[in-house]
Amino acid sequence: MNLLKINQKYKFTLFLLIIFFTVIKYYLDLVGELSLYMSLLLFVILLLNLTPIYNYLISYKEKDHIPLFELSHIYFFFCYSLPIIFHEHRYLSNFLKKTNDLDLIYCLKIYLLGLLFFNLGYFLFKKNTNPKKNKIFEIDKKYNGLLFIGIISYLLVVITFYLFDDQLLVKKIFQLKFPILYLSLGFLFLYIILKKNFNFFGKLTLFILILIPIYLETLTGSLLSPMLILIYLYLLSFIYTKKLYLKYLSVFFLIFFFLHTFKNELRNELWWSKKDINEPIVYVFYKSYSDAIKKHSNLNFEEYKNLIINRNFGRLYHSFDSLIIVTRKSPNIIPYWNGYSYKILTSKIVPRIFWKNKPSDTLGNQFARRYEMITDPTDKHTSWNMPVLNEFYANFGIKGVMIGMLFVGIIFSLINKFLNFSKHNLLYIITFISTYPIFVMESHLSMLYGAIFQTFIFLVIFTYVLLKLLAFIKSRL
Repeated sequence: MNLLKINQKYKFTLFLLIIFFTVIKYYLDLVGELSLYMSLLLFVILLLNLTPIYNYLISYKEKDHIPLFELSHIYFFFCYSLPIIFHEHRYLSNFLKKTNDLDLIYCLKIYLLGLLFFNLGYFLFKKNTNPKKNKIFEIDKKYNGLLFIGIISYLLVVITFYLFDDQLLVKKIFQLKFPILYLSLGFLFLYIILKKNFNFFGKLTLFILILIPIYLETLTGSLLSPMLILIYLYLLSFIYTKKLYLKYLSVFFLIFFFLHTFKNELRNELWWSKKDINEPIVYVFYKSYSDAIKKHSNLNFEEYKNLIINRNFGRLYHSFDSLIIVTRKSPNIIPYWNGYSYKILTSKIVPRIFWKNKPSDTLGNQFARRYEMITDPTDKHTSWNMPVLNEFYANFGIKGVMIGMLFVGIIFSLINKFLNFSKHNLLYIITFISTYPIFVMESHLSMLYGAIFQTFIFLVIFTYVLLKLLAFIKSRL
């Protein structure tokens, strides 16, 4: 190991130790005396949660695999571990505040078991293999394939899903929207990154094209889609350049926190208001945010900070809130589901375009009504996300969490084993797009895994056809 690697290892070790002791200190300051048992649970949880992230960071420059496993641990850290650490903080979870110590300890045990068996499943079946190569999908040295497929797929998705008015057709093929969108934006973004001597005007043009769908998605009032697209592009940049770009990442999160803080004001105008919208969406977007800022302009710095933290972190901790509710009520008050939520998984294999009366996935709404998060029996629309770990417990209890999370860890390991393509191959990006949604385990299993196989096969065929079209065009020139 050379000096550079040693310095990098110590740098990340120091960084994670600072984080660890900072959160422990903060926890102790808020809670006061901490029981030895709860301290031990918290320590083991953080160890299971942060060690995989640390192992990746100390050697990420030598690793080219898609870091789905490590990204999942980042999700678990922010959405499960942090709520535990800051559970007495006045800004955070109301559910956790109302939980007694016995219920909290039981919930921590379930979460700890989930992390443990997730790690076991991944590492027991993990096997380092050489990246696979495929001549058909190799990225050409001039990156013409990236640009051609990126432009064609971009035009297809923009015309079909943003400009086309036939809503009936759009609904039938809506499942294809984000796979094609991710493919187009990813290919165009990689062309900017990888193409040497690419002029400034060309880069600017492609950047503007990339930003347009992100901008349009933001105007809808749903911030999840643009956030996931930007994180996807950041991860592509990180994987291919091995640079963290922390300044840009910080700017992104600051902008996101601002937009997310006042998103309900925008949604009130776009979604919930009964009045007709005659103004352009851009104007409604600008007016709702400007009015929200004016409304809170009399707040002092501390009050404004509290507003931002409360509105953003309350949503971030949804997964652990959900786990508290499930472990507190099942099986004593609400019996286990015994696999009910997994039945719809079989219907996910067939795309809706080929199944006219394909059943809709309403498990989020059923879950919310079952656990009384929705009290109105006529409400069939509101959804409450049921994260994968929580769903295992809601169906089969402790055994479900252990076996289920072991199974998920094995899936992550098998993805890295059998879909381990060279990052200079288009199949690498297709694999990333197909599996990217599964690292955020905030939705139930059928929602996350139902479309992976179809997405992968569709994108392989779609990309292959466009490569053949490009070859045909070249042969005629």
